[in-house]
Amino acid sequence: MIPEIEQREANTVLVGQRIVELMRAAGFGAQWSGNTDERIEAHLSRWRKRSPSA
Repeated sequence: MIPEIEQREANTVLVGQRIVELMRAAGFGAQWSGNTDERIEAHLSRWRKRSPSA
């Protein structure tokens, strides 16, 4: 691989890992293989949409 492409992929992996880490810290379930061709799997069962203001 070209060094720029390798660095971009490494940065993408770091961002993906950080997203999973933050989701788990917030109490959500999250899984990711670390493969940039795969999506992060998020379990948002605790998420609640805000009610519209009256």
